[in-house]
Amino acid sequence: MKPAKHLAASAALGASVYLLTGDGRHAAAAGAGGVLIDLDHIWDFYREWGFWDGLRRMAENSVLGGKHEANRLYLLLHGWDVLLALALLAVFGLGNFYLLSAVLGGATHLLFDQNMNPVRPFTYFLSYRISKGFRREPLVDPFRDISAMKDRSPA
Repeated sequence: MKPAKHLAASAALGASVYLLTGDGRHAAAAGAGGVLIDLDHIWDFYREWGFWDGLRRMAENSVLGGKHEANRLYLLLHGWDVLLALALLAVFGLGNFYLLSAVLGGATHLLFDQNMNPVRPFTYFLSYRISKGFRREPLVDPFRDISAMKDRSPA
């Protein structure tokens, strides 16, 4: 999913959290969590193409709709298991409910990614990506490519 859509979804989540709690800090944490989770893409692009070329390609993907695909998908924050660990740490380890709000934002982000990106069912578990050596091929399902499906629609 493109960053602008994640930003809109995160803003809507933040507004909803504010309406439910009346706490601007929790709303900001939830909204930020839904966007900042994408910082892990920097590592993937850096590993594949180096710092400056990786940043350029990432910007092209985000803003111009480019399609630069890394051979490995580390996505160290994009994991249901990672979010569960952070939620448990927030509640039982730190007692930090702002972190829990940020985890809610990350979970919302992953829900969209899980349903909108052409990936296999367990791709959004870090442990699964580790088991596949982070290689792109076993993680991506070309038959779930939504943009390609639109092109194949019957006339």
